[in-house]
Amino acid sequence: MNERLKQLRKALHLTQKAFAEKIGAKQNTIATYEMGRNNPSDPVIRSICVAFNVNEEWLRTGNGNMFLTPAAFSLDEYAVANSLTDRELLIIRGFMELEPSVRSAIYNIFKNAFSPDRGAYDNAPASSQELEKIFPPIGDDDADANIG
Repeated sequence: MNERLKQLRKALHLTQKAFAEKIGAKQNTIATYEMGRNNPSDPVIRSICVAFNVNEEWLRTGNGNMFLTPAAFSLDEYAVANSLTDRELLIIRGFMELEPSVRSAIYNIFKNAFSPDRGAYDNAPASSQELEKIFPPIGDDDADANIG
């Protein structure tokens, strides 16, 4: 396995340090694997396979291709399987057609809004009535009084 690990790392154009960082290991650990002094544990092997899309059979035995072939994804099949409405499908397609930077910004908004540790909304009023107690609405009379 030591030679396959080295072959994989070189195929990815990574240093031992960069390879190690991707799987949460240290550079000297990768060096010991590549020299054959130690063998990676099953969890380390799984981490390598997940991080780099590596065929575990190839890594362990040398059989098969180095990398897994990514599974094809069909949005239409997904829509049918999950009973998406036409509107939901339109939203997904529209999102995917946005510039990557815009998609990233939208993703961050949702991530922050729905994060369990968001904290920013912990003290937010629970109802519109509570909000109006804190920030009373400005009526037409008040608006006219402030003009002129």
